[in-house]
Amino acid sequence: MDIKESIEQCEEKFRDIVSEILESGSKEAHKVEALIFKRLMEPGLFLLNVFFIKQNQGDYGERIKTAKGIAKRGRVSGRTYYSILGKLRVIRYLYHRGSESFAQLDIFLNLPNHCFSYFLSEMVTLLDIKGAYAEGVMFLKKFLNITLSVSAAETISKESSNSYENYYDSRDTAQTSSKQEELTVVSFDGKGVPMIKKEAAKIKGRQGKGEKRQKKKEALVGVG
Repeated sequence: MDIKESIEQCEEKFRDIVSEILESGSKEAHKVEALIFKRLMEPGLFLLNVFFIKQNQGDYGERIKTAKGIAKRGRVSGRTYYSILGKLRVIRYLYHRGSESFAQLDIFLNLPNHCFSYFLSEMVTLLDIKGAYAEGVMFLKKFLNITLSVSAAETISKESSNSYENYYDSRDTAQTSSKQEELTVVSFDGKGVPMIKKEAAKIKGRQGKGEKRQKKKEALVGVG
C-alpha cells in the first residue's frame, strides 16, 4: 500500500464515521461520543501507516557507515508494530556487517525490540500499577477497542521494569568526570531572635490551650 492509497482509505473511514453520526438519530449522547472516540482510531491507523511508508522502507543506500565499520544493504524484512491505534506491518531493509544484521530504520525511529509501541507499553504499565493485569486488559478493550491478552500485558510490564533497572545500572556504571570544578554551597540557618515587647505586641492571634505568647521571631542567616 502506498501513501496515496493509505490517505484514500483514511478519508473513506472518516466519511463512514460522519455518515454513522448523521444517521444516529436520537441516540444517547454518551454512546455517540464513545462511538466517535473508538471509530477515530481507524483513520488514525492509516495516518500512522502513512508515516511509516514515508520512511522509504529504511533504504539509506547500498552501504552505510557505522561506528563498527561499513554495513551493506540486504533484503527487506517485515515486523509487527502494535500501536495504540492498532496493528501495522512495517517493511524495512536489513543491513549486514560481517555476521551481524540490523534494521537501520528501527534504530532511526527508536522502535522497540518487541512488537508493542512504547506509547502502548507506557499505558499498559500505568494500568497494571493501578490494578491487576486482567483489569488493565479490560480497560483497553472497553475504551480503546484494543484486544490484548493478559500474558501480553504481563510481558510488557516485565520488559518495562527491565528497562528501568538497566537505566539505573547504566547510571551506576557511568564514568565520573576527573575534572575538578569549584562548588558553591549555600545554606540557611534559622535562629530565634528575642523580640522587643513593643514589636511582640503587634502580633495578633488567638493562643490555644497551653500556648504562650510569642516572644521570639525567626531570622535566617545565609552561609556561603
